[in-house]
Amino acid sequence: MSKAVITMEPDTLIMDAQKLMHEHHIRRLPVVDKGKLVGIITTTDVLKILTQVLGFGESGTRIHVHHCGRKQPQYTQVLGLIRKYREQGMGLRALFPVTPSGEGHEDTNIHVDTTDVTSLVKEIQALGCSVEARPHRGPSPIEVV
Repeated sequence: MSKAVITMEPDTLIMDAQKLMHEHHIRRLPVVDKGKLVGIITTTDVLKILTQVLGFGESGTRIHVHHCGRKQPQYTQVLGLIRKYREQGMGLRALFPVTPSGEGHEDTNIHVDTTDVTSLVKEIQALGCSVEARPHRGPSPIEVV
């Protein structure tokens, strides 16, 4: 008996590829275009891409917004503040939700290109959210190659 080979197409999103690999407990995924093998993606490739997308190793500040979740109006207001600061020149490297295990709400991680985030943090806190901000200056001693 043979198993069906799990594959992906060249235009598959990296998150979908990672999900396939995780669900099927595989570390390599053939890339097939019109029935022809055109490449392979590995868990290492996925990690490298996600590391770049999330801005790890780049200077800036990682801001973790707790206990705002997606309840209105706080979440919308946090997004509005981020938009406001982007318009003022603050570069946004990454913005993604995180659901802490078993806590039943979504936190938000924000990575910006500056270490001067005092006013942004104060405005987010004024919405009733708990905020942690951690400046990061350049590549860490351990880098993904």
